[in-house]
Amino acid sequence: MKVVLSLVACLAVSGVVFGADAVKEKKGKPVPGAQFFALPEEITLTAEQQTKLDELKKEHGDKLKALVTTRDEILTKDQKKARGEAQKSARQAGKKGKEIQTAIDEATMWTEGQKDKYTKAEAEVQTLGAEVKAKVTALLTEEQKAKLPKPKKNKKNT
Repeated sequence: MKVVLSLVACLAVSGVVFGADAVKEKKGKPVPGAQFFALPEEITLTAEQQTKLDELKKEHGDKLKALVTTRDEILTKDQKKARGEAQKSARQAGKKGKEIQTAIDEATMWTEGQKDKYTKAEAEVQTLGAEVKAKVTALLTEEQKAKLPKPKKNKKNT
């Protein structure tokens, strides 16, 4: 009985320590900005690499989360839904690049100044995200880097 109580107490304490991230993951909502720290399952970090990754998360995690949250709050729930549906439909229709972006923009129904705010916020997210991703990649060995997904070619004029 004491062992069970001890185990329950340990789990309760760990729930407090990992509280914010664990709650969001249980609800199915990813932690904003977490994608910039994510690595494929095939990559196993050493203890030293994990420590350095944790330091990067401490250094940049809150800033990325704030930037992503600020960007996401610019759009209404209906606009987010319309964007998602437009993107899905455009992809299913075989559209690519600018055609997809045009469909998304039309479906979003931007209000005055909203698109500029969103574009600026997205640029901030992408700039810091790229910086973080580069730092995460720098932690990896050449063998681990080979397991990273290959970047998609950017076809701006499609």
